[in-house]
Amino acid sequence: MSMESLSGRSKRVSPRTAMTVPSATAPTALLCDEFDCPRRTGCALARVDVEEVLSIRRRLGKPQPTPGHNWRTRSDILSIALRHAIALALVGVASVTGLWIIRITDVGSVALIYLLPVVITAIAFGLDASMTAAVSAIVAYDLLFLSPLLSFGVNALGDAVRLFVLLAFALLTSKLVSDLKAKSKVARAQARENAVLARFARKLNSFTDASQVAEAVAGQIMGCLGVEVAVLIPRHNEATLIVGAPTAARLSEPNLSAVAQYIEECGRAGEKTVNFLKRDWLFFPLRTRDFTFGVVGLGPTQVGQLQVSGRCIAGAICNLATVALERLQLTQEQKRMAEIEARDRARSVLLASIGHDLRTPLSSVLGYIFELRRRGLDDVSAHSLLENLEEEAIGVSRLITNLLEMSRLEAGSMPVKIEPVDLVDAVAEARYRSRRQLRTRDVLWKVSPDLPLAQLDPVLLHHCLINLLDNATKHGDAGSAITIFTERREQGVLVGVSNYGPELRPDTAIRLTELFSAPGAGDRRPMGAGLGLLIVKGFADVMGLEVAAASRCDGESGCTFTLHIPNRLLVLAIDSEMLE
Repeated sequence: MSMESLSGRSKRVSPRTAMTVPSATAPTALLCDEFDCPRRTGCALARVDVEEVLSIRRRLGKPQPTPGHNWRTRSDILSIALRHAIALALVGVASVTGLWIIRITDVGSVALIYLLPVVITAIAFGLDASMTAAVSAIVAYDLLFLSPLLSFGVNALGDAVRLFVLLAFALLTSKLVSDLKAKSKVARAQARENAVLARFARKLNSFTDASQVAEAVAGQIMGCLGVEVAVLIPRHNEATLIVGAPTAARLSEPNLSAVAQYIEECGRAGEKTVNFLKRDWLFFPLRTRDFTFGVVGLGPTQVGQLQVSGRCIAGAICNLATVALERLQLTQEQKRMAEIEARDRARSVLLASIGHDLRTPLSSVLGYIFELRRRGLDDVSAHSLLENLEEEAIGVSRLITNLLEMSRLEAGSMPVKIEPVDLVDAVAEARYRSRRQLRTRDVLWKVSPDLPLAQLDPVLLHHCLINLLDNATKHGDAGSAITIFTERREQGVLVGVSNYGPELRPDTAIRLTELFSAPGAGDRRPMGAGLGLLIVKGFADVMGLEVAAASRCDGESGCTFTLHIPNRLLVLAIDSEMLE
């Protein structure tokens, strides 16, 4: 899907649009100052840790003040004054300590003691307070320790050099410590940002839909940067606004077309890039080298105040979203490839099974015809051969009919007519239609006469029952009895057929209703056994039934093939309209 789909003629706004941002009359909630946008908006956006968001917002800095705005409040002034007062107090403590040291010892100079308040204030309060401490330390040292005392004069050249070196060393120490603190603060902030992005990436990996990724991206950017967000992902060749602020709904079709075209050609659109009607929006593409998934728009009013670091964070979040969308695309492609491979395997097995099931009766037909031509037969022998020919021809006809109807079901051209069906009559009809296959066997009839009606397609149900009887007859011991039974259970009604013969292995019982393998390997039964069960499963899936194949559970050797009709398809009460 290319970005050309974003420039479609029609623009649809998802219902999620109204859930992401409050109305335009409440800008304070839009800026996420209380960091509760996801709770206010009521949508499942990505939850952002409050402390980490605070640190990121502090790192990004406050927007520049507008004209006439008193940026430094009274509390700011008091805080600055307190920092400088503490710096002066530390210098005073250092001076008292120096005087006491000189009084009790023979130390010639205590100049280095003044570096302690400089370093302490640089670590605690930053460069401005440490500069105050450095200058006040030089003044205090000149007044208290250099002749003449209590004056700013310097009589000796050595004292002047000592004073200059102390000043230079104090200022250099202040600058180095302040820079080290600033770098450490930036490193901690970057570590917190990386931790937020790492957790966000893990959260994206749990999503299974592009709209979930869009909502998470919008919530993360809104929480970290406090800007309006609009996420557009192309769907069905239209520009669909998955998540957006109220102002995003005013993006006109020319804007969408221009943004789509520009992103396709250049990479990023928005502020200071191209003259859009909505040029105060900043757009980030969600795209890889070969595919574009959509765009994320920031703005419109806050983009001009967004710092470079904020744009870097938005870009990093968009990159993570691109990786998540690419993962979803690859997962969907992998599923499609797995389905194609499964269909190819099923088709290969189906062709092999059809070939065997068709060759077997045709070989019998050719053999009977050869016998009829080779020698003259009496009426009894001819009649027997003709019956066998008819039986084999009916089997081939039934197989072809089932395959054609399976093809029609897969193509969606076969209508399914659901109506109330009498299960007892349906089972009896299937037994009657299979009388030729069952004529050499004893049939044990264990069908309850009080079964409820079921909402099914009578034609498809008839095919299912016929094929179950056919499978049980083919793959049981020759001449053994066949049991037709029903069972009322708490979850529904069970209709089944049992035979006597080799048992099914557990793994084979599972594969029987998935592929069309034979019931067992190396046994006496003919191959191609699973074809009938495949047909049964195809028809049963359409009607909402379940097919199962397993060994007998009554201690006898043999197989049981069942259809499970759930309670939701049973007619427990009959009304007059249904009878009509």
